[in-house]
Amino acid sequence: MDIKQRFLTSNEYKVIPHGNLKLSKKFFARGTNQIILNSMNVVEDDVILRGDLGKITIGNSSILDAGAVLRPSLNSPTPPFEYKYIKIGANCYIGKNAIVCAINIGNNVYIGSDCIIVF
Repeated sequence: MDIKQRFLTSNEYKVIPHGNLKLSKKFFARGTNQIILNSMNVVEDDVILRGDLGKITIGNSSILDAGAVLRPSLNSPTPPFEYKYIKIGANCYIGKNAIVCAINIGNNVYIGSDCIIVF
Protein backbone atom coordinates (compact mmCIF):
# COMPACT_ATOMS: atom_id res chain seq x y z
CA MET A 1 0.00 0.00 0.00
CA ASP A 2 2.86 2.38 -0.68
CA ILE A 3 1.87 5.63 -2.28
CA LYS A 4 4.14 6.63 -5.13
CA GLN A 5 6.16 9.76 -4.35
CA ARG A 6 5.36 12.62 -6.70
CA PHE A 7 6.68 16.14 -6.88
CA LEU A 8 4.17 18.87 -7.65
CA THR A 9 5.00 21.68 -10.06
CA SER A 10 3.33 25.07 -10.30
CA ASN A 11 2.42 24.36 -13.94
CA GLU A 12 0.06 21.55 -12.90
CA TYR A 13 -1.17 22.71 -9.48
CA LYS A 14 -2.43 25.82 -7.80
CA VAL A 15 -0.85 26.14 -4.38
CA ILE A 16 -2.89 28.04 -1.82
CA PRO A 17 -0.51 29.18 0.94
CA HIS A 18 -3.27 29.67 3.50
CA GLY A 19 -3.82 26.08 4.59
CA ASN A 20 -1.08 24.75 2.30
CA LEU A 21 -3.57 23.31 -0.21
CA LYS A 22 -2.41 21.85 -3.52
CA LEU A 23 -5.21 21.80 -6.08
CA SER A 24 -4.87 20.48 -9.60
CA LYS A 25 -5.75 22.96 -12.29
CA LYS A 26 -7.84 20.16 -13.88
CA PHE A 27 -10.21 19.22 -11.05
CA PHE A 28 -13.96 19.92 -11.09
CA ALA A 29 -16.00 21.28 -8.19
CA ARG A 30 -19.65 22.31 -8.04
CA GLY A 31 -21.20 24.12 -5.12
CA THR A 32 -17.88 25.39 -3.83
CA ASN A 33 -19.58 27.23 -0.97
CA GLN A 34 -20.37 23.82 0.58
CA ILE A 35 -16.91 22.25 0.12
CA ILE A 36 -14.50 22.56 3.04
CA LEU A 37 -10.88 21.53 2.51
CA ASN A 38 -8.77 21.67 5.65
CA SER A 39 -5.01 22.19 5.66
CA MET A 40 -2.42 20.24 3.68
CA ASN A 41 -4.80 18.52 1.23
CA VAL A 42 -3.87 17.46 -2.29
CA VAL A 43 -6.51 17.27 -5.03
CA GLU A 44 -5.29 15.59 -8.23
CA ASP A 45 -6.44 15.82 -11.88
CA ASP A 46 -10.04 15.00 -12.89
CA VAL A 47 -11.35 14.83 -9.31
CA ILE A 48 -15.06 15.66 -9.07
CA LEU A 49 -16.47 17.24 -5.90
CA ARG A 50 -20.28 17.59 -5.95
CA GLY A 51 -20.84 20.24 -3.31
CA ASP A 52 -24.00 21.35 -5.10
CA LEU A 53 -25.74 18.22 -3.79
CA GLY A 54 -24.62 18.52 -0.17
CA LYS A 55 -21.85 19.63 2.15
CA ILE A 56 -18.42 17.98 1.73
CA THR A 57 -15.79 18.27 4.48
CA ILE A 58 -12.29 16.84 4.04
CA GLY A 59 -9.90 16.59 7.01
CA ASN A 60 -6.23 17.55 7.25
CA SER A 61 -3.52 15.92 5.13
CA SER A 62 -5.86 13.99 2.85
CA ILE A 63 -5.16 13.08 -0.78
CA LEU A 64 -7.77 12.74 -3.53
CA ASP A 65 -6.10 10.89 -6.38
CA ALA A 66 -6.87 11.34 -10.09
CA GLY A 67 -10.44 10.65 -11.19
CA ALA A 68 -11.91 10.30 -7.68
CA VAL A 69 -15.55 11.33 -7.25
CA LEU A 70 -17.05 12.58 -3.97
CA ARG A 71 -20.81 12.76 -4.19
CA PRO A 72 -23.23 13.03 -1.27
CA SER A 73 -25.61 10.11 -0.95
CA LEU A 74 -29.33 10.44 -1.50
CA ASN A 75 -31.39 10.84 1.68
CA SER A 76 -34.89 10.66 0.19
CA PRO A 77 -35.76 8.71 -2.98
CA THR A 78 -38.73 10.92 -3.87
CA PRO A 79 -38.82 14.58 -4.87
CA PRO A 80 -37.79 16.96 -3.45
CA PHE A 81 -34.49 15.10 -3.29
CA GLU A 82 -32.36 15.62 -0.21
CA TYR A 83 -28.75 14.61 0.13
CA LYS A 84 -26.67 13.76 3.18
CA TYR A 85 -23.32 15.41 3.77
CA ILE A 86 -19.91 13.74 3.41
CA LYS A 87 -17.27 14.01 6.11
CA ILE A 88 -13.82 12.58 5.41
CA GLY A 89 -11.37 12.43 8.31
CA ALA A 90 -7.72 13.39 8.52
CA ASN A 91 -4.86 11.55 6.79
CA CYS A 92 -7.09 9.79 4.25
CA TYR A 93 -6.23 8.60 0.77
CA ILE A 94 -8.93 8.23 -1.88
CA GLY A 95 -7.52 6.19 -4.79
CA LYS A 96 -7.68 6.69 -8.54
CA ASN A 97 -11.18 6.53 -10.02
CA ALA A 98 -12.75 5.75 -6.62
CA ILE A 99 -16.36 6.81 -6.08
CA VAL A 100 -17.41 7.79 -2.56
CA CYS A 101 -21.11 8.27 -1.76
CA ALA A 102 -20.86 7.71 1.98
CA ILE A 103 -21.67 9.82 5.02
CA ASN A 104 -18.58 9.46 7.17
CA ILE A 105 -15.08 8.19 6.43
CA GLY A 106 -12.90 8.06 9.55
CA ASN A 107 -9.30 9.13 10.09
CA ASN A 108 -6.33 7.29 8.53
CA VAL A 109 -8.41 5.48 5.89
CA TYR A 110 -6.99 4.14 2.62
CA ILE A 111 -9.54 3.66 -0.17
CA GLY A 112 -7.94 1.87 -3.10
CA SER A 113 -8.18 2.52 -6.81
CA ASP A 114 -11.49 1.83 -8.59
CA CYS A 115 -13.41 1.29 -5.32
CA ILE A 116 -17.06 2.26 -4.97
CA ILE A 117 -18.17 3.19 -1.45
CA VAL A 118 -21.94 3.66 -1.11
CA PHE A 119 -24.09 4.22 1.96
